[in-house]
Amino acid sequence: MPKEARKTVQNRQMFYIPGYDPVPPRRYRELYRKEGAEQAAISDYSLEMRPKAKDAKNFGWGVTAEIDGTKTHTSRDFILG
Repeated sequence: MPKEARKTVQNRQMFYIPGYDPVPPRRYRELYRKEGAEQAAISDYSLEMRPKAKDAKNFGWGVTAEIDGTKTHTSRDFILG
């Protein structure tokens, strides 16, 4: 497929709705921080995490990744109540 014809995802929003999972949301953030950085180093791409805005309703974080010259922004939200 020609490079011009490829479609890329540039913005994503992910939701986590807790149920019976005893793991707190902050633990998921720490796992993502550690293991995301390790995967980025292995796969040779950049990954940057940032906190949610202070006035955000839900717990979560933002991620910007650059893979093969394409940037993708992801918002990860935990619906807590």
